[in-house]
Amino acid sequence: MEKTIFFLAIAVMALSACSKEEPDPKPVVGETKEVQIDATSNTVWHYFAFAENKIVGSEEESVDNNAKWGARKDWDVAFCKYHIRTNSGAFTKANAQGGVYIFKTKEMEGHVYVYDDANSSYEKINSVPAGITFATDTEKEFKQMGGIILKRIQSEASSVTFKMKLMDKEKDIWGKEMPPVYLKAPLCLFRSADGKKVYKVHFKEYLNADAVSGHITLRYAEIE
Repeated sequence: MEKTIFFLAIAVMALSACSKEEPDPKPVVGETKEVQIDATSNTVWHYFAFAENKIVGSEEESVDNNAKWGARKDWDVAFCKYHIRTNSGAFTKANAQGGVYIFKTKEMEGHVYVYDDANSSYEKINSVPAGITFATDTEKEFKQMGGIILKRIQSEASSVTFKMKLMDKEKDIWGKEMPPVYLKAPLCLFRSADGKKVYKVHFKEYLNADAVSGHITLRYAEIE
């Protein structure tokens, strides 16, 4: 009997030692989902919830409508043609904790930006990098025709996500103008309105089959 107890004790100690040597588990990554959003209107915002994978509402840009959506926490990010809004910062009236982190870009020749896919690809980013800061929405000014200044609260993601075409025309070795060069949109991390979840987001397309802009196709997954 004593020998049996002795051997059982050794077995338990051995199992305990083995469990301590097991490697840390890999980050848990949620299922990749893909969604298409018709954001062709210049004035209508579409409010999207990552967890539900759907648009929870769409409404015209106005002071009253902004105040109404700023008081809600059931959406994370909104789209309006070339603009993005997160449920955060100057927009929220309910202390929502949304925001965005945009992976850094590389600069070439002073004006051409090439996105660093090697270090920030959708497939490789499966956890939130340490020490990053999520940018929240601020009020920005836009100069329209006739010199009219329009103020709009939006995310800094608006300034890079859909600018996939070089503004300056390039020339080949014979001096002929080359066609526009299209670049991949940078990878973004969006924080949910409740501040508890983070989603990696890849904007795959901004045009439909007829090359009409504002048809946004994005894929995303929740990460640790």
